[in-house]
Amino acid sequence: MLSLRDDMNSVDQQVGQRVRLHRKAKGLSRGQLADRLKIQSRVLRTFEMGTQRMGPKMLRDICIQLDVAPGDIFQPLESRTTPSRHRSVSPRRSAS
Repeated sequence: MLSLRDDMNSVDQQVGQRVRLHRKAKGLSRGQLADRLKIQSRVLRTFEMGTQRMGPKMLRDICIQLDVAPGDIFQPLESRTTPSRHRSVSPRRSAS
């Protein structure tokens, strides 16, 4: 049985993998992105490996620097071959 802690660690790892994927797609080294975020490269490495959870502000700052929507960071890796730019989201239709 998968515990809540294991599930959260899995999410942290998946988010970190997606951050790494988007960083590489932008042609940035870990050091370059860390400099832009004003953090140490080793801290960014822990985020990308999923061994340290990034807070919402850090996730927002990473998305800004990588020019991706936060939702792109949470998309399943299997569903995309290359990271996309910001997508417009259509408003929800109300039931009339």
